[in-house]
Amino acid sequence: MRTRLVLPSLVALLSAGLVASPNLDAQAADGASQAARTPTAFAMKTSGFGTRVQGGQVPASSDTTGYDVISCTNEAGRDHRNYEASVTLPGAGLAEGVKTHAWTATGQDGARVSSNTVHDVARVTLAQTGAGKLVLTAIHSKSSAVHDATGFHTITSTTIGGVSLVSPGMPAQSFPVPTPGQPLTIPGVATVAVGTSHESTTDHAAHATANAADVHLLVSGTRVRIAHSAAHLYDGVIHGIFKGNANATRATGVADNVRSGPTPLQYVPCQGTAGDARSKSIASLDLGGNIAVQGLSTKVMGKQTADKTTGFASGRVASFNLGDGQLVITGIVGRVNVDRLAGGRLIRTLAGTTIGSITSNGDPQSFPDTGVLTIPGVAKVERSLSEMKPNGLAVTAVRITLLDGSGAVINLGQAQLKIKPSGR
Repeated sequence: MRTRLVLPSLVALLSAGLVASPNLDAQAADGASQAARTPTAFAMKTSGFGTRVQGGQVPASSDTTGYDVISCTNEAGRDHRNYEASVTLPGAGLAEGVKTHAWTATGQDGARVSSNTVHDVARVTLAQTGAGKLVLTAIHSKSSAVHDATGFHTITSTTIGGVSLVSPGMPAQSFPVPTPGQPLTIPGVATVAVGTSHESTTDHAAHATANAADVHLLVSGTRVRIAHSAAHLYDGVIHGIFKGNANATRATGVADNVRSGPTPLQYVPCQGTAGDARSKSIASLDLGGNIAVQGLSTKVMGKQTADKTTGFASGRVASFNLGDGQLVITGIVGRVNVDRLAGGRLIRTLAGTTIGSITSNGDPQSFPDTGVLTIPGVAKVERSLSEMKPNGLAVTAVRITLLDGSGAVINLGQAQLKIKPSGR
């Protein structure tokens, strides 16, 4: 079900001062009533932010304002809030009264479980051009993912209280609030559209996201999204909640690349993958500095059964070549395996972590007893770097530190996985 409301009466309230949305207050009270955290058979995630600025003449995308998230939990009764009284939007304007409320809930009998996010922005001032300032008020979005006796459901709602243009020495000019499919264009200033909402359900999950307003500033070409909310709900939680990821490469300080992020990055969903192995792959990657990487891939799996919750994460590199053969490493795999048994016992292994071969200018190399291989003037190579973590394990199959004075570090075959107890 999708609901869109327009509440122009709120503009009058806001003209006397910034006020909280009545919807937010009502939902906050509902969330606060969930004082005790209750384990459920569902994995829940929520997120929300007030504004995000992108593109045009803005140097870079702005950070989200009023951001809050419940990353992954099976506990009903979690309640997160964030509030920013006033925040500058780089190259775009000012947002005031930015509130996010995210919570998970269940009924007393446990028959209804929900993941919810509400986001309210009292006032946004944009596009300070010669034509004046664009002002949006009472911007609201809500997303809920729900499971009850009849299955999975979603709810989204968005509202924009008012739109006006404030020009120097002139009374504020009000405009009709845009409706779905009918954006409002103020010549020379901006196009204001009702943001998109997406809802989907299956036999095992529900997803809901909503953006209250989507503004394109015509002079700068900048896009501003306002009042974003998202909620997700998945079934199948038995003994554990997954958290993990894998990547084939991650590098810092190579050539002109200050940082090369994890590639290709693959996450383990918090509820698992129902036993399906999910993979990503890239044929090749040029890290700069005469470094070539071939055959990059990641794979993750998570499964819940009555006996145990089990999973793995792995990052693979078929071939790494530095300096046209100065250092060549093949068959790199970093893999972690974690099981949480029904009784609570945790089993963690690195089975599957391996290196195929290492050569330098065609000559085979082997690791000394120290576990650190140094090729003078070229690189220091470390292998199977593992770290025990609460509820899990992490590994880097190979870490290469260049000895050319750059201090560049290249990690190959990285994986980590945790399985937190579900409390059930």
